[in-house]
Amino acid sequence: MSTAPPVWIDQAPLAAAWRDRIAAADAIALDTEFHAEGCYQPQLWLIQLAIPDAPPLLLDPRAADAMAILAPVLRHAPRWILHAGDRDVVLLQDALGGLPARIDDTQVLAGLTTTRYPASLADLLQRHLGVTADKGATLSDWSARPLDEAQLRYAADDVRHLRALADVLWDAVDARARTAIAHQACADRCARSLSTTLDDEAWRDVATRARHPDEARAVQALMVWRDAEARRLDRPTGYILNDALLRRLARTRPTSPLALEDDRRIRPGLVRKHGAAIIDTLAASAALPEPALCPPDGPADRLRAWLRMAADATGAAQGFSGSLALPDRTAHALAATGLDPLRTTAILAPWQNALLRDVLDATARGTLRLRWDGSDLASERDSCAPSPPSSAT
Repeated sequence: MSTAPPVWIDQAPLAAAWRDRIAAADAIALDTEFHAEGCYQPQLWLIQLAIPDAPPLLLDPRAADAMAILAPVLRHAPRWILHAGDRDVVLLQDALGGLPARIDDTQVLAGLTTTRYPASLADLLQRHLGVTADKGATLSDWSARPLDEAQLRYAADDVRHLRALADVLWDAVDARARTAIAHQACADRCARSLSTTLDDEAWRDVATRARHPDEARAVQALMVWRDAEARRLDRPTGYILNDALLRRLARTRPTSPLALEDDRRIRPGLVRKHGAAIIDTLAASAALPEPALCPPDGPADRLRAWLRMAADATGAAQGFSGSLALPDRTAHALAATGLDPLRTTAILAPWQNALLRDVLDATARGTLRLRWDGSDLASERDSCAPSPPSSAT
């Protein structure tokens, strides 16, 4: 990996000088720096890239001529390597006009080889390559021009070792015969990041404690309205309506702006700007499909806790992260359906199913036993074991 200082690209001649070398690379490591404060869509201020046998390249996305030269090369690359690229892929797609067919995410790859997830880039670099990353410039002003030496060094180091890290992680993935799973998991993460609309079960992200279908419906409707309004005004969703107040409105379901005004926790400006829209949204939520709930302290909630423990125990035994394979939202959805086989297939992505199918089947049959082995949680399928919690009891 190159230790040379980065090359700053903000002019067409420099972009043209690097175009062919970038186009010849079999993989490009990328990262972005952006400002997300006060807006719905973060503002992109820097694109970092690294190719084999070259110094890191720092591309100014506001340099239109340089971007016009390099954007086609970057979006048609054989492979990108990112770390925790949820926001990066959205910004890069907009800036470059497209994405390559394959994007490897080192955070996902790490979660398929160890139990620690989500792992930071600094943690993975130290653990796998012995590289200490300086994260001091993370929240600096990336709109400044010129960038100072600390910013340039930080930006370059975010991609300088990314290819080497990906190679190590892919070796570990291949050794565990999870190559296909890793490709699917990376593609799935990218697709979810690029989705421009909330899915029908977005309410599970903020209202896992919902006790009544009408409450979950109201949360879903308010989240969809809030997202559209935030996008329209280019403001963070929490600026429009924070999660705590959204849940409160879904529980109380006021029927008039006057009822909103009577709640001292609701600021007058919210009622003035959005009161009518909130009331209309709450009223319309009654027409949404009835959701499958997982109320707290009930059988389904105990099944949810069981599934999370089972996923963690299986991951510990087989070398992957239970949190990656079975996020809280997914465990919540599975428990709410009582592990109905048809719904389970629809809820889980194929790669998740490949990692968890056996443990879910054993749970559904009541043959999975969890135990503490003296150092960690472990699972074993035992036909004589007591049945796990069931949403039907």
